[in-house]
Amino acid sequence: MSDLREEAMALMSDLREEAMALMSDLREEAMALMSDLREEAMALMSDLREEAAM
Repeated sequence: MSDLREEAMALMSDLREEAMALMSDLREEAMALMSDLREEAMALMSDLREEAAM
């Protein structure tokens, strides 16, 4: 029983590490997407201002 408990604890630890790595990757992707969207929004706002000034 002790061996099973140790194996389960090791698996849980591995899963926790994988989950943390995935969360980190997702956070980085989300930040990059937000940055891209912000740039697109700024460009659109600039275009709209130019059109409104005409």
